[in-house]
Amino acid sequence: MQRWSELGALALATDGPTPELLQRKPYKRSASLISRPMWRNICCQGSYQLAVLLLLLFRGAQWFDVTEGVGCFRYSVGGSKQTWDWESGSKGNPDNDVYLIKCNSYKTYCSSEGQDCIQENRLIGNVTRSLDDLPDWTNDCLTCSKNDYTHGSIIFNAFIWCQIFNEYTVRSIGDDPNCFKDVHKNSIFFMVTIFTIGCQIFLIEVGGDFLKTSPLTLYQWLITIGLGALGLPVGVLMRFIPVSEDPDSFFDSASKQNEIVTMPTKSVYP
Repeated sequence: MQRWSELGALALATDGPTPELLQRKPYKRSASLISRPMWRNICCQGSYQLAVLLLLLFRGAQWFDVTEGVGCFRYSVGGSKQTWDWESGSKGNPDNDVYLIKCNSYKTYCSSEGQDCIQENRLIGNVTRSLDDLPDWTNDCLTCSKNDYTHGSIIFNAFIWCQIFNEYTVRSIGDDPNCFKDVHKNSIFFMVTIFTIGCQIFLIEVGGDFLKTSPLTLYQWLITIGLGALGLPVGVLMRFIPVSEDPDSFFDSASKQNEIVTMPTKSVYP
């Protein structure tokens, strides 16, 4: 996360000064580091991004139909010789072995599929249930060989895309709603953006267990990018909230501390 912030700072630092900036009155040394318009922008963008991340954290798994938290993409089958009766759902050797479930039944019904498959309801005989409903079947028979970090990857991807689009929003700190003004003149800004996007694609699609990320589908990519892009209209609308600079922050304000006091000089000659 910190590296992405550094890239954003690098992109913004390459923007040249505008005539409006050069004509602005200088700030006092004692002025607040964060001005009133900056506080407005931080609060609006921060509130939007926090709302997006919280919604994805608590509701994202249901919206995207993925396993909440950390799931499992692929299991390896253990050597347990235990059996289960599908009709009664009991563990142990059944009297009727027509609907006998063993550990190897995972390969029969799920092949190489993961957690979604064993939690899927299926009709065998006259009984509908999931393999995961059988007592201790998952724990006795299966060991996860590849974790599923899709839920966390969706949250992470949405967060990074919020920062990517926010790099354009913060180009204008004041009330100018056009955050793309003269952006075409800054090639380094585009290069940093492209590099950031390339790194993000690599981290999501290739990171794996090392970075605890899982590849996303095209639909998941488009939705998370869209959530980040919504920060642009938020950045435009927040500038219509009337917030002005503190006049006491500038050197030419009416405060006495900016007045130049001329001390009388004493002549050395009589």
